Amino acid sequence: MRKISLPAALFFISIILFLSAGFLFLSSSVSSNESVIISPVVSDITASNIFETDLFSKVKSQKTLDNYPPNSHFPRNTQASQNIDLDIKANSYAVMDRDTKELILGKNITTEAQIASLVKVMTAVVALEKENTEKEIVISKLASTVGEATMGLSYGESYTLSELLYGLLMVSGNDAAESIASSLGRGRNWFISEMNKKVIDLGMYDTYFVNPTGLDGNTKEESTFSTSLDLLALTDYALENETFAQIVSTKYHTITYDENYHKSIYLENLISFDATYPGIKGVKTGNTDFAGQTLISYAENNGRRIIVVILGSTGTRDDAIKIYKYLFENITNTTNKYQ
Repeated sequence: MRKISLPAALFFISIILFLSAGFLFLSSSVSSNESVIISPVVSDITASNIFETDLFSKVKSQKTLDNYPPNSHFPRNTQASQNIDLDIKANSYAVMDRDTKELILGKNITTEAQIASLVKVMTAVVALEKENTEKEIVISKLASTVGEATMGLSYGESYTLSELLYGLLMVSGNDAAESIASSLGRGRNWFISEMNKKVIDLGMYDTYFVNPTGLDGNTKEESTFSTSLDLLALTDYALENETFAQIVSTKYHTITYDENYHKSIYLENLISFDATYPGIKGVKTGNTDFAGQTLISYAENNGRRIIVVILGSTGTRDDAIKIYKYLFENITNTTNKYQ
């Protein structure tokens, strides 16, 4: 047998000790950190303060109205074509015809406010544009314990992105939002950065996202904000994605049991659809202490396609019914109805 020289032996021993120390360090880190993400993540971008970024500086240095309209997803103008008091309780609302791009009704449309779970529209948009819907995502402990509205995910389960998007948009699952954000690209902070890059791409300069859920921060100033005008454009853009449009218009959906992957989950859309007004096809509800009740509603009725955004309300359902009754029952549908 060939003899191993003393220097070579010492070299191999040092390598073994180095690798063993590294393994013990990683093991102790995982066991001591309950929020560790167990799905494959390449890396994460850390940010000590999400309000100390170049993206936030860009948003705060401009306004949506500075170069209006930024693109075809916004209303053609910012002066509502109809001036009528519908006794809407919301602090802000905006109503747009998707085909004519006319702003039909509006109040405080450029006033920045917290938007609660309407954030998840952008979460879905970024996910759909960055990843294949069949990607497998393993649920972390952090995501499974996020609280508030959830779709019922459990730590260690595995779902496809498509399955999580149903839970995200139909029942406003914060667990789905955190699972998606933490598992795509380079992790959660990267994902939020991509959400804010999309803000700039769409010219939504009165909007900034601080998380993928819409949950309030410690203060209003530390919470996501947007305007009813910006959200009109975001919704019009999102609805062009067939997968997004199909999910938000789904009333009931069952994620079937998959052995060794996940439990069965039954989902019922929080949007009341026909119980609100005929022709409703989504999109998203929201409610937090800072935001109050919020709503993005989309309806196709009598040959018209209408987006309604309501922020800071005490009764979004009643507000939406008043708006739809006025639009679909009192305004005739003519080719040049607003010209």
